[in-house]
Amino acid sequence: MVSRILVPVDLTSLGEAKLPVAQEYALAFDAELLMLHVLPSRSMHTDVIRPAEAAARAYLDVLVAGMIHAGVRAAYVDPDWPNRRQHRGGGPGAAG
Repeated sequence: MVSRILVPVDLTSLGEAKLPVAQEYALAFDAELLMLHVLPSRSMHTDVIRPAEAAARAYLDVLVAGMIHAGVRAAYVDPDWPNRRQHRGGGPGAAG
């Protein structure tokens, strides 16, 4: 039984292309969709990472809200708080 689906995203349209498939799987299995922003290896300097993290959080907010609107239990993994997920909701047994 599938209860969670992890979807890495990287702020690109190619990364976004997998979202409709992930959404369909989440709905079919009544699974929670967890999104994780992945930085490219070239952005390892802190002056690049901090702005990228801010952009990623805003991007993930939009993606997760769209999934919740579609009825998917969705969240994103927050790297500052690994055990905390943001924006839970959607789905029949959702904890909002």
